[in-house]
Amino acid sequence: MELPPRWVAAAQNVAIASTVGTNLLGTAEFVKSLGEFTQACTCSGWTAVGLYEPTRKVTAERQARPDKAITSTSSGRTAGTSFGRVQVHEFSGEALEDVARERFLPMITRTGPDFRGRVAAQELGEAITLSQSHWGASMSMVRTDRMAAMASTDNLFFGVQTAGQTSHCQHDRFAELVPGSGVLTETRSPFERVSSIESRRMTLRFSRELLPLRTAEITEACARSVDPAAPAMQVLSGYLGRLFEIAEDLTASQQLDAGRAAIDLLAMVLRAITPSVPGGDGPVGVLLDMMLVYVREHLSDPELRVEELARRHYVSVRRTYTLFERIGTTPGAYMREQRLLAARVLLSDPRHARFGMSDIAAAVGFLDLSTFERAFRRQYGTTPAGWRREHLHHSGSLP
Repeated sequence: MELPPRWVAAAQNVAIASTVGTNLLGTAEFVKSLGEFTQACTCSGWTAVGLYEPTRKVTAERQARPDKAITSTSSGRTAGTSFGRVQVHEFSGEALEDVARERFLPMITRTGPDFRGRVAAQELGEAITLSQSHWGASMSMVRTDRMAAMASTDNLFFGVQTAGQTSHCQHDRFAELVPGSGVLTETRSPFERVSSIESRRMTLRFSRELLPLRTAEITEACARSVDPAAPAMQVLSGYLGRLFEIAEDLTASQQLDAGRAAIDLLAMVLRAITPSVPGGDGPVGVLLDMMLVYVREHLSDPELRVEELARRHYVSVRRTYTLFERIGTTPGAYMREQRLLAARVLLSDPRHARFGMSDIAAAVGFLDLSTFERAFRRQYGTTPAGWRREHLHHSGSLP
């Protein structure tokens, strides 16, 4: 049985736009065609197949095929679409903050008139995401100190500029991005991104712990533009582009392996962009790393103090303070920061909703509840209970 001609034409417009990557995506014509075709499938009970065939011909089968189903919703500000496992968002300037919060992270945004944007995201597993973005006009994104401090995850973003130009600032460093260049961003620190013209970007998002570099190396690599002519960068950008094209055809385990491989390639790229990354800091850097790891692995120990940390690593307390100066903090401040970060994760996790505040405090090494609550409020501007209410309500885990 053939679909009515009007619906076939609409489906062909969708297929051409999604496979060729033309400027049809984001236009009123595309959104209208997608809406008509989705309505056709919904009303008839048919599911579209063959959208990605070279002939662009559309057939239909009366069978459940959720992996090829197309769904679309539009509010006038945004249109969300799913092509298989690829999530596509089309949006206006006023919706950019909502899309940034959902697909990337909370930021303050500003856009020029008639701004249109598009983000297509492919989940690769283990919270690894590869996305392609198209910003249709001038825009700016700012992540404030408060936003960075309140983050419930510690993610990294590596962006590859594929068209246009963008300026990026973090840690008092400025990177000017041109097509083919890349830049690393850490979400636990404020940053700013500005583009005065239409631009396109490919972004790899993943948890910091997956990148095989030390904490100090990662921070040092942020906001440093990677030369598009560098052989390692060409390997990485080519790999990411091809991975986005074929990821949907991979199994879940293959997608995860491919995502991890991309992160390993990124480590290769980052080791080449700053002198402090490839060589490391020798024995001193290794000792500091051992201390940082020890702190993170013993947060629940209320006896973990500077003296104990020094004793465990066979150095003096004074030497311990000197080591932590290398990352711009003190041992006590680092311990407190890590304990509060761990508490924030526990408070945001529905699986721990049944535990009281005293249990959470004890789990991260605070023996006194009032001390924990004061430290939490001072760090994040809200109480632990307030943080839990806000984040579990947003996740739908509280009534």
